[in-house]
Amino acid sequence: MATTIEAEDGFDLANCPVPITAPTLIVAGRDDRFYSAALFGQTAQLIAGSHLHLIRGRGHITVTRDRSFTPAVAAFFS
Repeated sequence: MATTIEAEDGFDLANCPVPITAPTLIVAGRDDRFYSAALFGQTAQLIAGSHLHLIRGRGHITVTRDRSFTPAVAAFFS
């Protein structure tokens, strides 16, 4: 787990030599204690054509339990 967290926190998308071109959906809790809503917004700006779905009142783990999570993911893949 520590290795995964270090890898996540050490990666800087702004310095990525090859841009992400795959369709990308970012679903995140607006109340995430580990990563801010601003960081998710910056990430979305760095991935051309990405979609950001921030869910109010949800955090890092509870975001997947929100009733808007599954429809957002399903709509993205439709």
